[in-house]
Amino acid sequence: MKQFSLKKEERLKSKKAINELFLSSNSYGRSTLRLLWRVEAIENDVANCKVLIAVPKRKIKKAVDRNKIKRMLKEIYRKNKASINSFFDDKKSVCYLGILFVGNTIPTFKSLNDNLQLLLEKLPSEYEKYSQ
Repeated sequence: MKQFSLKKEERLKSKKAINELFLSSNSYGRSTLRLLWRVEAIENDVANCKVLIAVPKRKIKKAVDRNKIKRMLKEIYRKNKASINSFFDDKKSVCYLGILFVGNTIPTFKSLNDNLQLLLEKLPSEYEKYSQ
């Protein structure tokens, strides 16, 4: 059960790292989601992937709705992070991920799940494409 947790060390909180993610990262999207990613060589024992989840106030006005979307995205990421972690563990690198919601309405869990799973499955091929 521990492999499905989303620990504090796995969240991206550093202002410097967040600024670098938004300024110099690769990105791709699908309908209501956009995935920003950046890879660095591993330092010491740090989490393989650090994630940031953002739902802009400009798109979703009510905080209750923004929090609901963030909870759904965290849950979906938490259940699908094992493959990404194993991929970047093999590469001896750490990946910074930014999951941005860019839709205008509150989506269903199923639609978010489908979109985020496709984005996360595409990440290794995107990494290979940009690392060459």
